[in-house]
Amino acid sequence: MLHRAPIAVASSGRQLRHAGRIATVLAALLLCTPLSTRTALAAPPPGPISLSPDVFAVLGGTAVGHQEVVVDDGMGGVTPVALGPLPAEADVTGYHVAPNGDRLFSLDIDVALPGPTEVEPRDVVRYDGASYSLAFDGSTAGVPDGAAVDAVSMTGAGDLLLSFDTTVVLPAAGGGSLTVDDEDLVSFDGSGFTLVLDGSAAGIPASLDVDGVEDLGGGSYALSFDGSGSIGGVSFDDGDVVEYDSGTSTWTLVYDGSAAGLADGTNADAIAVPEPSVPALLLPGLAALFALARRRQRVAARLPSRPACGTAFP
Repeated sequence: MLHRAPIAVASSGRQLRHAGRIATVLAALLLCTPLSTRTALAAPPPGPISLSPDVFAVLGGTAVGHQEVVVDDGMGGVTPVALGPLPAEADVTGYHVAPNGDRLFSLDIDVALPGPTEVEPRDVVRYDGASYSLAFDGSTAGVPDGAAVDAVSMTGAGDLLLSFDTTVVLPAAGGGSLTVDDEDLVSFDGSGFTLVLDGSAAGIPASLDVDGVEDLGGGSYALSFDGSGSIGGVSFDDGDVVEYDSGTSTWTLVYDGSAAGLADGTNADAIAVPEPSVPALLLPGLAALFALARRRQRVAARLPSRPACGTAFP
């Protein structure tokens, strides 16, 4: 794998150079932007997030079934995600995009998918864009019958990161057993499970179930729940996504489902938060500033001439 490193470094260098040019343009525009406007623009819109509702919903003008996943770009655009021919009666309960682009997801009912691939709610399906396979066989892994996977992600080490819809006793990595509640997160290394996040210790009420997760790295996790609540001073509904930083024990609202258009009571029960590139991070702010510049130009055209921005006065 070492031969790929120079390519990655070169790509990062190009991204940084592009980011530098964009930053220069941003700085030039900011010089002519009032401080009050700069403050209003300081908080960028939320980045893209993938989600699946637990019922039929309309998001950004796009109809979304509970067997579907869409990407909300945070700026009003909603794009469907291809998961193949899933039956309409199935609900996608967990979702993650693997580093190679494969889509991992769980379903709430037993389903026979083309392949053939028999899927139970305790399994995780892999879809490579053409065919299905099992990324995680819950029965073989020791997940008891009747329990369901309802949140799917991957750790930085490449292990599956899971949550279940009920309390389960699982085989622990290294031997023995591990009792896991529905607000906990566990990793699976192919042979056993390890507790990654103790939900109750993090302040998650026992009445809430983690039903969506994304490992953000560095001990931070994006989480969605099956109900409304308040943790660490942050209030949320079941259509929202919050971030928990285990290093600082702080909570932050990162996606407001109702503001995005989800109807009250609609649960975002499967989420994925992609890591944006440097240009993607700068694009929303750049677009907003260009729009501001155009508005300033239109206003200036209707006003008497004035000194240019930066002109020195005696």
